[in-house]
Amino acid sequence: MPPARATVSTDREPAAPHRSWRRLLSTALLAVATLAATALGSAVLRGSVVAAQPAAVRTDAAAQRHVVAYFPIWARNSGYTENDVDFGVVTDVAHFAVTPRPDGSIQIPDWGPFPDPALVAKTHAAGARIVLVAGGDDEAARAGFSGLAASEGTRQSFVGNLLRLVDANGYDGVDLDWEFPNSAADRDNLTALIADLHAALGPNRSLSLSAGPTDYHGQWLDMAAIVPDLTWLSSMTYDMGGAGWSHYADDNAALRPGRPGEDNVADSVAYYLGRGVPAAKLLIGLPFFGQRYDQAMGVYAPLSAPSNGSSPDYKDIATLVDRGWNEGRNPITQTPYLQRQDGPGVITFDDAVSIAAKCQYVVSSGIGGVIVWRLGQDVVANTQPLLHAAGACR
Repeated sequence: MPPARATVSTDREPAAPHRSWRRLLSTALLAVATLAATALGSAVLRGSVVAAQPAAVRTDAAAQRHVVAYFPIWARNSGYTENDVDFGVVTDVAHFAVTPRPDGSIQIPDWGPFPDPALVAKTHAAGARIVLVAGGDDEAARAGFSGLAASEGTRQSFVGNLLRLVDANGYDGVDLDWEFPNSAADRDNLTALIADLHAALGPNRSLSLSAGPTDYHGQWLDMAAIVPDLTWLSSMTYDMGGAGWSHYADDNAALRPGRPGEDNVADSVAYYLGRGVPAAKLLIGLPFFGQRYDQAMGVYAPLSAPSNGSSPDYKDIATLVDRGWNEGRNPITQTPYLQRQDGPGVITFDDAVSIAAKCQYVVSSGIGGVIVWRLGQDVVANTQPLLHAAGACR
């Protein structure tokens, strides 16, 4: 996940509480979903107001597939609330995030309300589950995990502190976002931490882990040891290209490679299945944001990393079409892109059509579902076209 925002330096006491798989949808249903997404995506990108539509009703056979949507604590600061979450799509809310400390204590962020009893209550009333996320893509979280996991005493302290937050606030499980273990010691210590958490959470609460999409980070995960203790493992199949680190103007989340060697969803799934992750436990990532390359003359143009760019929300990308930017779509990656009309500039991203294509892939490949980073990034003209399209993943 993207980095957590600024955090306070002292603890706060939390407030009191307030999969065997098969192909599940017919080709006809998938075609309908994709055509609907195409119409929705085109209309929203061109600024038309599209009425919100109810998500498709789940079939009994699909009842175990997950759509895990991340609700950052700071989302409320921009007006996104529990009433905006479409629980016809979302099966699990991932409440992001608290930060682990090296001594096993937990840092509560100050960039939004925590705890959030209204979010927990709304989620449960909708028949969905909500998990508490610990970690994030920032140095404090990395140092916290690496430090606390290194000894039994600090692991047990962290597990106890996290369980108190879970119990006090009505969460249904824990999602670990350690980005990323990068040594044999981290690998072994994460294995021990997952075992301790699994034992403490018991059989009725979930435990999940976010992982990088390739072997670059995946090599430091002991799959045989950790997978039995996990409810799901999420491959974060986004940020697979970006101006800050890429040598090409690559896709943010290509379904299949658009150039030789490009990281992509299908290869990530094959990697984790090959490492022994059961298909039913494997989730892929759906990004509601894109990657902007300010110095690229075209998609896949070579770059000298780091180069100038950003990671804009879909809602901001959607306003650029036909306003100095031309839209294109790669039939191999099944993702769209924008090219600046009067000079360098490329944006690679996902829209409703590409989200529907990824959902079709999820269903046909029999994997366990998707994670969404993040709620609120696709709000356009009072609609949420990407979240709606993600309903086809259920």
